[in-house]
Amino acid sequence: MTDNELIRGIRENSNTAWRYLFRESYTPICNAVMPIIEGRRDVSFDDIFQEGCIVLMENIKDGKLTEGESNNIKGYLFTLCKRIATKKVSKAMPPAGFGIREITINGQTVKIEQSVGQEDNPDKEASEQKMIEDFLDKVLKKLSETCRKIFKRFYWDKMPMETIASTLGLKNADTAKATKTRCMKKFKEIAQDLLKDDAKAEEAIQKSVERQSLRDLFEDFLLEQKEELSVAALVVKDKGDKDKNIK
Repeated sequence: MTDNELIRGIRENSNTAWRYLFRESYTPICNAVMPIIEGRRDVSFDDIFQEGCIVLMENIKDGKLTEGESNNIKGYLFTLCKRIATKKVSKAMPPAGFGIREITINGQTVKIEQSVGQEDNPDKEASEQKMIEDFLDKVLKKLSETCRKIFKRFYWDKMPMETIASTLGLKNADTAKATKTRCMKKFKEIAQDLLKDDAKAEEAIQKSVERQSLRDLFEDFLLEQKEELSVAALVVKDKGDKDKNIK
């Protein structure tokens, strides 16, 4: 699969493109990153790889990587993961001049690092944005299974409402659309202090669904890898047993 095909596939939420990238990149990136995080029980390579994939996806969807350019997607992901790993193992306590702000929304509390000084700090702004994204992802998980399925089919799978209604056993497209509207309202109610307009809520839901769908796809890939390794181990064992019997 070419870089242009990967970029196009990732932008269109192609499971095939993601599975190809997982298979081609997971092991070599793991080999490069493990020495960086060696001895750190609080740092997981799978989390690093997953985070790198999310950053890659969002950069492509934001237009930072496009077809026709001289891109090396696997190399780009490799660099992202090494950078994330290095940052995680060298992470220090927040410097003086920064505090923690807590936002409570419908009983849910999210802690956000906030500058109490005058100087700008891009790392702190990124940290605050990450905390907000994590909170919104948790909001998504608190919705009903029907809501999550509708969101995934609409935002990730790009299904029309007629197909969504059919796959979920709903009466028709209008019923599916009304259900999605109720789900959006519920999402916004939980995160109302962070989402003050419909356009912002729509974008937040879409990004949360994309992040969660990618995580789910990666978890499926890891399970498949374990199953393949188990089968390979059984084949080797069976061959060894046969060799012993021949002797």
